[in-house]
Amino acid sequence: MPFVNFRKNYVDYGISHYEENNIIVHIICTPLILWSIVGFASFTGPLLPTPDWLAPFIQFSPEGSFDLSLGAFIILFYFIYAILIDVVYAALFFPFFIAFLTTSNYIILNSPNSFHIFYLTFISASFLNHASHYFVEKRSPRVYHGSIFAIFFAFFYASYTFIMHLGYRSEFYNDLRIEIHSKIQSLNKKSNQKS
Repeated sequence: MPFVNFRKNYVDYGISHYEENNIIVHIICTPLILWSIVGFASFTGPLLPTPDWLAPFIQFSPEGSFDLSLGAFIILFYFIYAILIDVVYAALFFPFFIAFLTTSNYIILNSPNSFHIFYLTFISASFLNHASHYFVEKRSPRVYHGSIFAIFFAFFYASYTFIMHLGYRSEFYNDLRIEIHSKIQSLNKKSNQKS
């Protein structure tokens, strides 16, 4: 099933995300993009009433709660995908997923400028990601090569790369980097032959 073939997706995405400085920019900016998207989606308000049995589980502090908005369902989808690719990774990033929901909900409830906060975060982080592609990586983003799935996969690439940089599955990470490097070399050879 290609949707959960993590290795193939990671290598395909990694072709345009190989330079270390570009990866660092993506590790910082891509979660901010997802956070702002969750914030925008949370403006829908509750799509479903919160069941009584669930209410205690989504109330983390007096200010740290969230509704079952579109943002919550987006995070649920991301969490399910995270479980499918790696249970340990999903457990490590579960607090971040909850933080995305609670902080975006807090900003919506307490700031009259919440829309602008999400908008400026999205625009700034997207700009930095694109600038990093053109000035550091010297390759266009993966989405411009016809891969719409790259928009969804970007968060997983950045966050999984971050924990692999910290030492999680280091042999697997080295194998992925070698495979990405060889694909980049073969693509460069093909482009040199055409010119």
